[in-house]
Amino acid sequence: KRRQNGDKYYLALTLDGVRYAIGDCAKLYAANKFGHEIARIDNMWEDSCGVMWLEVVWYYRPEELDGGRLPSHGANEVFESNLADENEVATILGKCTVLPKENYDRLPEEERNENTYFAKYHFDAVRKTFMPILDSFIKSKDRISRRRAAELSKGDRLLAFSGPAEEGDEDEDESRKKMGKFDQASHALQLATVPKSLPCREEEFAQIQDVLRESIVQGRSGGCIYISGVPGTGKTASVHAVIRQMKKEADDGQLPPFEYIEINGQRLPKPDCLYSILLQGLTGHKAQAKDAAMLLDQHFSRKRSSSRETCCVVLVDELDYLVTRKQTVLYNLFDWPTRPNCRLVVLGVANTMDLPERMLPRIASRLGLRRISFAPYTHQQIQQIIHSRLETVDAFNDKAIELCSRKVASFSGDLRKALQICRHACELARREDAAQVELKHIELAAKQLHSSPYIAALQGVSLLQRLIICSAVQTAKDSLDGSTDLDDVMDRTLELTRVL
Repeated sequence: KRRQNGDKYYLALTLDGVRYAIGDCAKLYAANKFGHEIARIDNMWEDSCGVMWLEVVWYYRPEELDGGRLPSHGANEVFESNLADENEVATILGKCTVLPKENYDRLPEEERNENTYFAKYHFDAVRKTFMPILDSFIKSKDRISRRRAAELSKGDRLLAFSGPAEEGDEDEDESRKKMGKFDQASHALQLATVPKSLPCREEEFAQIQDVLRESIVQGRSGGCIYISGVPGTGKTASVHAVIRQMKKEADDGQLPPFEYIEINGQRLPKPDCLYSILLQGLTGHKAQAKDAAMLLDQHFSRKRSSSRETCCVVLVDELDYLVTRKQTVLYNLFDWPTRPNCRLVVLGVANTMDLPERMLPRIASRLGLRRISFAPYTHQQIQQIIHSRLETVDAFNDKAIELCSRKVASFSGDLRKALQICRHACELARREDAAQVELKHIELAAKQLHSSPYIAALQGVSLLQRLIICSAVQTAKDSLDGSTDLDDVMDRTLELTRVL
């Protein structure tokens, strides 16, 4: 198919007698110790000069992650990422296969070779976070690339997943016991590691659980909960912990079964893509955003044959990213649970404390009074959480944990920062062959992690440049859609200069 720019697009091509189609995986040449990289082909085309190109999404090996390869990693395990790139077809070295873990396990031993891999998790290369893959390896016709983003919605596997991360199995626990103490500590401090308990958030845990039980057990109409707090205070983790416990109770017959859908607003190409993801999670059907909104409205408006129909719990993380000028998406999202016998519960999670007040009155009224605020962690709480993760590992001096906790609590209370500092301190102690992580390792880790090039650049700019940057940030925060207007930025900068 030809486009206006002269590029000619293909669904498949043959190279050295091997057929490569959109959706296939291949090994591409790279100057690393492996000699190649693993990638999935999302698009292929011939430019106006006759050069054949691929658009690919990369897979990471454990060795390419910050924590390196751990004993818990499979020999042929890779991580699907959100890092895309354009490469010439000539860089292809050969074909390979990446399977879901359950499909890989069913393969006969003789069919597992150096060209067969499996993936369980998606790795966000920007945020350095992991999450289970929802609908990985979808059909080729559903795959897209940046060049076709205007025509098709992004692959759902990057936007939502059907449940919270699960605790490791017994085999994984046994393999961790064989690791060195610093490896065990680093693994326990990973964000992707699911702790057995969630200390210091018992009250918030109980509030979320009570609302969900009311809708699931008593068969009432759905509801909405607005959960807010600064980043790294355990908002999403608390919801995941509640869902894990209630799923176990449902599996044991102590609770009626319920559906769970999670959507991250930050990963949506556009706010109205929420309709498509929610429709797919509820019914399994795919549709464009406009059609999906209509089908969802009909679904939540129909009469129920029984008040005991399965309840659906929807977690919408990063709710701030769904704010638009007309706020239609948010209105529909919070209006559907108010309809009779809807059996829909929406949990909205955001970093903005006053987001409901910034919404239109018709939306704020539907949020009701069910709000849960997560305060920043104190240094005692951060210390308690780190100790709980390291209860079976003697890798840290108690004073080192206290120092890390006080440092983080003094400027943000973000638990993720504390875990990051501790992981980096583990690596520094390992390099020195130290017996434990000491105060000096925490000091050095905090210094190295906080001396980013962005901070160094800001420290070197003039006072006027700093005022302009601050004005731009504040203007973006004050606007509903996060946009900035140059005139507003300049007016705010002039006001600041007059004050100074």
